Amino acid sequence: MNSENSTQIRKLIGTGAYGAVFKGRYNTRKAAIKRFQLHQNNTDQIETIEHEIGLLKRLQYRHIIQFYGVHRQGNEISLVMDFAEGGSLRQAIEDSRVAGWHIKSRIAQEIAYGLAYIHHEGILHRDLKSDNVLLSSHMEVKLCDFGLAVVKTSSSGHSTDVMRGTFRWMAPELVLSERPRYTTKSDMYALGMVMWEMATMCTVPFKAMANNYVVAKVVHGGQREQLPEKIPAIYQHWVDLCWKQDPSDRPDAHEVIIVDDASSVLDGTNTAGTLWCTLTDSTHEQSMVPGVSPMVTSAFAEARATQPLTEFVSLSRKAVLNDADAQLSLAKMYEIGGSGVPKDNEKAFVWYLRAAQLGNLDAMDRVSGMYAEGRGTEQSDKEAVRWQNQATDRRRSHLHGGADTASHGASQSVESDPGDKSWFRTKSRTRLAAVKSSLGSVLNVLDTNQDRVRARAEIEAAERGDARAQCSVGLMYLDGRGVKQSDDEAVKWFTKAAIQGNPNAQCGLGAMYQNGRGVEQNDAEA
Repeated sequence: MNSENSTQIRKLIGTGAYGAVFKGRYNTRKAAIKRFQLHQNNTDQIETIEHEIGLLKRLQYRHIIQFYGVHRQGNEISLVMDFAEGGSLRQAIEDSRVAGWHIKSRIAQEIAYGLAYIHHEGILHRDLKSDNVLLSSHMEVKLCDFGLAVVKTSSSGHSTDVMRGTFRWMAPELVLSERPRYTTKSDMYALGMVMWEMATMCTVPFKAMANNYVVAKVVHGGQREQLPEKIPAIYQHWVDLCWKQDPSDRPDAHEVIIVDDASSVLDGTNTAGTLWCTLTDSTHEQSMVPGVSPMVTSAFAEARATQPLTEFVSLSRKAVLNDADAQLSLAKMYEIGGSGVPKDNEKAFVWYLRAAQLGNLDAMDRVSGMYAEGRGTEQSDKEAVRWQNQATDRRRSHLHGGADTASHGASQSVESDPGDKSWFRTKSRTRLAAVKSSLGSVLNVLDTNQDRVRARAEIEAAERGDARAQCSVGLMYLDGRGVKQSDDEAVKWFTKAAIQGNPNAQCGLGAMYQNGRGVEQNDAEA
């Protein structure tokens, strides 16, 4: 930061080993300000702070706390980060804000997302616990406190002469070794401990045991904390895997992300809109949870041999790492359903939104449509219009030069060489095909029954004035998908959307005029 005035401290919200955390503002944003008193002779403190700053600058992901900058004045240094309105997960547990299994499962899922990201970046957290999991106002996970995090020095992990982290969350192999080797599997053991915290609504593992008993029972004896009797089988399954004594038996973070969905894919039960299981707030006996036996891993291994599920796994891996095309494809799989993947509009919306936030135009169209229809999210005309406007503005900026060229070509074909008309018609048919590809790709994979359902939903949205839906309905009538084929109806709906400024509909309508479909052929109008 260049100016002290950009940071304002308002209220003390916590203290730690090296300093204090304040609530304040950075420019116009709410911020958490982590302030340290520097001691010149304490090189360990200075190195730790510099290390954390370096990692925070490097990590940019929705489930990692956002870093704004650093300010130094005299012997004080401040790290300025996004302010997490929901506080820490520990506070949420103590306040009973994570009482439902669907909430616990979603939070565990998002922690796994965050771990998958930092592990992909070659970073080990080394101090994962509920204190270091922050929550937004919408209870979205933000991993924090990377003061003890480390970059892996080799593919096998990172060795150190000093044991780092919080003892009761540490994997057994770290306590047993004179030179602890931290790996991604160490973080996964800690994930199991955080899941235990949520499952039991307790925040101190082995509370009744002294540390020497913990070493004897847990490290040497393989004992683990107890889980509630009534717990979703899939939740317990992943805790048990994370707690395996042998690190090689523990899952990788990206496997947890994938298998939670794939396990329910096996019987298509996961339609409740949760990220991990089909449960609601009520607890269930293990035997009451369909399709999630502890043998799910072997069942998943057998099922993933099929092509659709293999594609799902591949897309999931890429989507987690912010591949917008993969996010779009994954969203379509959830929106359509079938081929081993359960239909789930809420998940479809989440992935469309992530891709849209990365600038994917098709995803922006879908987000707009889902807001307009209230499908997978709360209905909001305001958000629908906002996303459609963003998509339209982006397309105009991308296509401005091409549009001018096409317009100029049309004028020449009308006023000069009639032979150019056949060429322009070919181009217009090609452009119409491109419009179909852009907005109609989902339609091409629907069966007849799904066509009709989709058509009804799109027509309802179109009649409410949604330009994207109007363009989509035009394509349906053009191809006869879900409705009786009609060029006249296609022209009608393209016209409605084109008047609202939808560039795909304008292009489609131009192609209809150029090819004389549903209207009298007219190059000038095209």
